[in-house]
Amino acid sequence: MRNITGDISHTSSSGLQSNQSVASPTAISTADDHHKRHIRRFMAVTAAMVLALCAGGITAYARITPAQYLKQAQSLQPLGDDINAISQSVASMGRQLSDSTADSGTQATDAAAAISNAATTFSDHVDAHRKDRLLSRDSTAADKYSAFADTAHAYASAATAYAHTAEPLAAASLACQGAGVTLTVGDNVQFLTDYGSYLDSCSAALDALDSADSADSTDQSAVSASQQWSESTRKFVSSQRATLTALQQMGSTSDMPLDTFSTYLTKLGTLSAASAPDATQTLQSWSSTLTSLDPAESLHEVESYLYQQSAR
Repeated sequence: MRNITGDISHTSSSGLQSNQSVASPTAISTADDHHKRHIRRFMAVTAAMVLALCAGGITAYARITPAQYLKQAQSLQPLGDDINAISQSVASMGRQLSDSTADSGTQATDAAAAISNAATTFSDHVDAHRKDRLLSRDSTAADKYSAFADTAHAYASAATAYAHTAEPLAAASLACQGAGVTLTVGDNVQFLTDYGSYLDSCSAALDALDSADSADSTDQSAVSASQQWSESTRKFVSSQRATLTALQQMGSTSDMPLDTFSTYLTKLGTLSAASAPDATQTLQSWSSTLTSLDPAESLHEVESYLYQQSAR
């Protein structure tokens, strides 16, 4: 009889042959970890590829073509015309300030309005270009344009202040130089009365100029020059008024004693020989201020950069 017990001893309770191996829990865990690491590695590589593709797409999208740089540079050219318009209006005002004819008062008013309008137009155009898309994509161009915009606004502000001050300055210059004043000849009493009216007009014009100066603080050196001219002209008015008062107290020359008449003529000569200071120095101060703030060079730097990029 066969030894059944011995045969059974070679068979596991599960029906498997003893020479068949069964994976242990430790082996299964190791295989799972390896599989998971493989999946994570695959996902990381895939993510890197996606990011690289996205970055490439963004770079391609952000790249500015030479034609776009050229178009941007050309779009800024009208700003140069705006600067020239302000300069020409300021030069026109300067001519009116140096002109002592009565008509120059109206012309100075027109010139002041032209300066203000040109400065406003310039500022608006400068601000409009801040929104240009190319400037948001090229930080170097944006920085250069921002620096230009700062100088542009300073220039426009100074030009506007000049227009506000130059008009009363022109009026004061005309009034204090006696433009349009008629002095009666033959009747010394009326002559002295007319001269007194001239001094009153000059003083009123100086008051208006001082009010304009106190309201403007854009450039203290230019305002200071205007105030200095006003102060020196007020001294002239004060001195002339003192001489005028002395002459008026002598009465009419028609019945004036000879010795009094001799004194009268001396004082009249003093009155007639004196003249109000002109506004040339003040004008030069304003001109120097505007020249120092001229943004043309800063604009040129922006344009040069853009043209250089367009030639790559």
